[in-house]
Amino acid sequence: MFTNLHELEAQAREKLPPDLSAYIAGGAADEWTLRGNQAAHSRWRFWPRVLVDLSRRAVPTTILGEHFFFAVLAAPTACHRLAHPEGEMATARGEGQAGTCYLANTLATTSLEDATALAGLRRF
Repeated sequence: MFTNLHELEAQAREKLPPDLSAYIAGGAADEWTLRGNQAAHSRWRFWPRVLVDLSRRAVPTTILGEHFFFAVLAAPTACHRLAHPEGEMATARGEGQAGTCYLANTLATTSLEDATALAGLRRF
């Protein structure tokens, strides 16, 4: 179990081959964008709310005219099957169950048609 993203990344490094772990954790070229994203993310703060009634909470959104129940999207990363046999199929299934949009990468290891059909999603 993990309590933050750094612990999750450490667990992934333990389970994945070193070259695959480095590929997943790395960025393109000189990694300027990667460092910028990490710096931007470090400025965010999440404050836990305890003893709060969450039975009526919802975070819906509309994307390209389509309504989604959950306003959080998974980034379209490449080559999921390098890390898990189900690859993008598992990602699409999870996003469909969460009620959000599946974002495909051009370097996906699963076809867009297969992933969206599995998740019950529509293509834009």
